[in-house]
Amino acid sequence: MYDAIVTDFKNTHAYIVFCITAENFEPNEITQLLQITPSYTHKKGDKGKYSGKELQCASWEIHTKSEEVYDLGIQLDELLQMLKDKSEVLSEIKKIYLECSFKFSVVVYTRNGFLPGIYLNRSQLELINLIQAEIEYDVYL
Repeated sequence: MYDAIVTDFKNTHAYIVFCITAENFEPNEITQLLQITPSYTHKKGDKGKYSGKELQCASWEIHTKSEEVYDLGIQLDELLQMLKDKSEVLSEIKKIYLECSFKFSVVVYTRNGFLPGIYLNRSQLELINLIQAEIEYDVYL
């Protein structure tokens, strides 16, 4: 039975994004404050990379790589490890950009209907709560 499970998740890929968004900010300022190199940024008014339309907000993101996965908590830990000593800086960002929001986006692509598990342990939940982040799940079958 375990072999069937291992085979199932081989067609399931996932990644997780931590995103800071606000109506308008300079992404380089966020990079300087956090001392983390982002995976992707854009400013309000930039053209969307897929739609080509003018973007209505600014964004700063870090991503895990897309990989075969059976437990999304492992990928979440990658991002949380980068952010765990940054809670004060993130609070400062919220004070500077009052309308900004923090979000973790869990993105899963599966060809066989197999969805990886996710278990959020107490320390993960505490950090997510401390930085006042939301969690979103996008599943593509």
